[in-house]
Amino acid sequence: MTAPKPEKPRRTWRELADEQDQVLGRQQALTHGLTSDAWDWRIAHDWTPLGRGVAVLHTGEPTPTQLNWAAVVHMSGNAALTGDAALVVWGVKRLTFVVHDVAVEAGRHLAWVREPQLTVRPWQLSRFTELLSPRPGVPVLKSELAVLHAAARAPSDREAEKRIAMVVQQRITIPARIRTELEKLPRLRRRRLLLTVLDDVEFGAHAESELDFLRFCRRNGLPEPDELQVKVRANSTKYLDARYRRQRVSIELDGAHHMWVEQWDADTLRSLELVVSSHGTGEQRVRLTGGNLRHSEARVAELLRTVLCG
Repeated sequence: MTAPKPEKPRRTWRELADEQDQVLGRQQALTHGLTSDAWDWRIAHDWTPLGRGVAVLHTGEPTPTQLNWAAVVHMSGNAALTGDAALVVWGVKRLTFVVHDVAVEAGRHLAWVREPQLTVRPWQLSRFTELLSPRPGVPVLKSELAVLHAAARAPSDREAEKRIAMVVQQRITIPARIRTELEKLPRLRRRRLLLTVLDDVEFGAHAESELDFLRFCRRNGLPEPDELQVKVRANSTKYLDARYRRQRVSIELDGAHHMWVEQWDADTLRSLELVVSSHGTGEQRVRLTGGNLRHSEARVAELLRTVLCG
């Protein structure tokens, strides 16, 4: 007769807190060996509450990672970050958020958490286990679904488009994978818009400025470029934003970050390199800013029409 395997020792509340970056829920603490009186005493003297029933195990300011853990712990059970909060965990840069979206298994009806340091919005999700990322640390959904949730709950269509472009531009994921998930969500908010944006991103529009330029062309009846994100030379990491092959016209689109001092220096050098690379080819370089497209739309359209259609 085979002897029964010894049971694994239950984790202590301290071990669980170590796994959760020093964040702990009251129910977790009681399940893992802390008494109710001890919890109350620690909250009064040693720990910082992050809403009802959740605390960080010190008296200082919580870190962003600790706030992420607190959002997940608030939802209890199977839960994971999604939306903007998950995208930041995935490494998306230049993205800020004020609400933690947390995915929970479908059928769990949970209310929002609204606390001074933390606002948590639940998102019911079928296929929860399938869509959970295996990456270590705070639980997050796979990046493809996280960006779709972020786009659906973005404050505007423009912000929704921005999120799709950002994850592709920053190489978090690729359009085909996002499209695969979107096809499984027939009732997702902004679904039709997101399908169009994915078409544009697959075409090569990996930045807001390039998406804006495609919309600008469509609004004004201008031909769309033959290529986006065109390499200057085969072995180069430098790209042109748009190219019209027949007209021999290339477009450079400067977004807001091009106004930063370090970017401005790099751009002026880049302009010289582009002039040298096209020397003798007869190709014309046109440089536009987002402000040109927004504030001088009619004039820019008129001038480009002359160049592209004349």
